[in-house]
Amino acid sequence: MSKSKNNKLIMITWLIMIFSSILPVVLFKELFNLNTDWIEPIQLIILIILLLVSFFSNGLKKIRLFLFLIFILKLTQELTFYIKNSKLWSLWFGLESPNFIMWLLSDQLLRLTAAVIIFLILLYFKKKPGNFFIKKGNIDAEVKPIKWILKEPTTWKKFGTAFMFYISLGTIIFLLVAGGIPSFIQLTGLLKLLPFIIFFAVINAFYEELAYRASFLSVLEEKIGGQQSLYMTSVLFGIGHFYGVPYGVVGVLMATFLGFLLGKSMLETRGFFWAFLIHMVQDIIIFSFLALNMIKAGG
Repeated sequence: MSKSKNNKLIMITWLIMIFSSILPVVLFKELFNLNTDWIEPIQLIILIILLLVSFFSNGLKKIRLFLFLIFILKLTQELTFYIKNSKLWSLWFGLESPNFIMWLLSDQLLRLTAAVIIFLILLYFKKKPGNFFIKKGNIDAEVKPIKWILKEPTTWKKFGTAFMFYISLGTIIFLLVAGGIPSFIQLTGLLKLLPFIIFFAVINAFYEELAYRASFLSVLEEKIGGQQSLYMTSVLFGIGHFYGVPYGVVGVLMATFLGFLLGKSMLETRGFFWAFLIHMVQDIIIFSFLALNMIKAGG
């Protein structure tokens, strides 16, 4: 492929990714205070059109699987939203006055279902889980230098451990500033919920690492290169946290940075280990603050 054609494919892929993210929702809601219910259905319709066009366009044909996966991601998210807001689902989980466990269970059960769907689709196209990073990989692989962060090569065993500590510390500081310092009584009560928090953190980390990172990296790396696919998945993951925890612009920047290093770990170790472990620890911290009712998603 010539450089100009490759650059064109990269640009098209970036545009599709940005269009398919929640950025249009954020812009219309935050800048213009407009209703955004119509945006995601329109995104799905346009993705279907692009999928159909990919059977006649050589350019889109190269990223057809990416188009299909981002369509499936958007579709499962839309279905999750409608199911969660249905009267039957609310009745089953007592969401009108839910306790923390039932509230989180209602969400993570749907995410687990979406993860299974995405996993099976990837397994069909990629043949083996290891072909989309679902394997341990070389957890002691070399970490290539990162500008302004890491000048000399090191190993993922050292860097991954250190990064997990510092990013966890940053997450805790952000949540303490946003939600305050929990009391001893609150922390004691939290211990009873810890097994559930860990369980749900495992599900959430697996879903997000599979849906936002492993899937797209595995199908885009050979089409637009590892670097561009890494940047793209990092931005998609970051934008997706505008209404998450942490939230707002700070949340987007933190999630983008986290996504970059987690994606880098996948590409360099060729596995899921560090991305999943680091992500899971962050979710344990975040879910703990949610359980304490000291912070809410989106602020």
